[in-house]
Amino acid sequence: MYKLHLILKYLRRRRIAWVSLIAVMLCTAMVLVVISVMGGWLRMFRASFQGLSGDIVIRTDSRTGFPFYEEMIAELEKLPEIEAAAPLIETYALINIDNSIHQPVRLVGIPLDKIGRVNRFWDSLYLNNPTDSPQQPLDDMRAWYAEARDAQEEQFESEVAAGKLTRREMEDLLDATDQIIEARLAPYEAWARARGPEQAPTFGLPWHPDAYRAKLDRGQRPEEASDPATYPGMIVGTGLIGIEKNAQGQMHRWYGLEQDNPRWAKLFTVAIDPKNPNIDLAQAKVERFFWIVDNSRSGVFQTDAQTAYVDFGLLQADLEMTRKPIYGFDMQTLEQSEEIVGHEPARTYEVHIKLAPGVVLEDGRRTVDTVVRRVLLEQKADPLLRVGVETWEYRYRDFLNAVENEKALVTTLFAFISVVAIFLIFCIFYMIVAEKIKDIGIIKSVGATNAGIAGIFLGYGAAIGVVGGLLGVVVGGLVVRYINEIHHFMGWALGIQIWSAQTYMFDEIPSSMNPREVIIIVAVAILSSILGAVLPAMRAARLRPVEALRFE
Repeated sequence: MYKLHLILKYLRRRRIAWVSLIAVMLCTAMVLVVISVMGGWLRMFRASFQGLSGDIVIRTDSRTGFPFYEEMIAELEKLPEIEAAAPLIETYALINIDNSIHQPVRLVGIPLDKIGRVNRFWDSLYLNNPTDSPQQPLDDMRAWYAEARDAQEEQFESEVAAGKLTRREMEDLLDATDQIIEARLAPYEAWARARGPEQAPTFGLPWHPDAYRAKLDRGQRPEEASDPATYPGMIVGTGLIGIEKNAQGQMHRWYGLEQDNPRWAKLFTVAIDPKNPNIDLAQAKVERFFWIVDNSRSGVFQTDAQTAYVDFGLLQADLEMTRKPIYGFDMQTLEQSEEIVGHEPARTYEVHIKLAPGVVLEDGRRTVDTVVRRVLLEQKADPLLRVGVETWEYRYRDFLNAVENEKALVTTLFAFISVVAIFLIFCIFYMIVAEKIKDIGIIKSVGATNAGIAGIFLGYGAAIGVVGGLLGVVVGGLVVRYINEIHHFMGWALGIQIWSAQTYMFDEIPSSMNPREVIIIVAVAILSSILGAVLPAMRAARLRPVEALRFE
């Protein structure tokens, strides 16, 4: 009991020990923030990459794709280990958006009605998100107009105060503004009622055909598709059309999707014949108009800034990857005959597969690989055809391993820096022992043992570690929780931008704490504090009562 009493007394009254307590707190908070940001970065990488991919991916390195994917999907979906499978085509194209954005783009063809069963692409959508739409887009549009009205009212108030406008005139103008807003919101509210909740996404045009016809005049329309209301839909990444977070962390994802100003896009793609080493641009190029019908936000900046999504079947046809007839050869005329002697199978670039719950990733990969090899053998595919089967973790292994190694390196470096706290505790406790020689002598003279004296100072060190560690968790937790707000404040106050979404891939700083890591960090803080107190405790334990009280 006396040991606990002395520990609490020293902890309250020996203010010099608060320096070591603050050191433990700051070191704990520093390591916690570093490991939480790096760990959050790793977790965000994993979640984003897994959300953009199936659990297992069948792919080829050739942009011309591989055949017999339909047979593979049919066989795979018969297995209890497989929940769903969907093909995907990836290529590159040139895009022109509203004559305002011209750049290369990563073009992905997806079966939109099936892709949501394989990955989390549906969750990245805005107008077509089965979970949030149509309520969230409608609420955002209302908030958008409400913000504009508030700004208008503030302007009117300033004019009234300046004598440029009467109160009655201001009320009339606000009533007119409300009527305009109501008229503008009416089509969106009608769209929300017609769409209904949890509706499967489509590439269909969301607004009335006249909205699209009014956007493109006749001089801009291609001859082969004179009616703009017949153009197919396209989904673009938010960054591709310049949707970014503002200073308050908000994103106006309605931008580019307004009914009175829909945005068109023109794509230029090139089909590649796997049997022809030369590319005839006059025959292989495809130019097609699209309407932007939705935007996708995966959270990975590079993906959102460079990717557009179109219908799988449409892109497959444009790239000449659909099923084609094979014509015979007339031996008499030495020309191609009109007789169809077979068909070239359709091709795709990848097949993404969702495993059933409980199936181990590597076990699922082996099962898929077995089916793929069997189908290729049964269909007598070209032996030189290279088709691989890989897990999503293996696919993104370079990114994930790099982040894991960086996390380990940075954490180790900051842990070495935190060793300073051990030496600080040692110095402070050594001073306290020197000052408390009289107290040690008195305690020993009434029967305290060497172990008891050592226990006081070791317990004192442990108390410093516990209190400092817990305070460090509080401080570090607050920093991690509000790290993006702190970053925005620093940018506003200092005029600098530390975190760049273009550099670090994500549009915000990852912030998440792992309870297991928190426990380990606090335990290390307590252990470090005890280690720092070991030598002073041993010195105090070796003191003899007579020597301690000699000069008293």
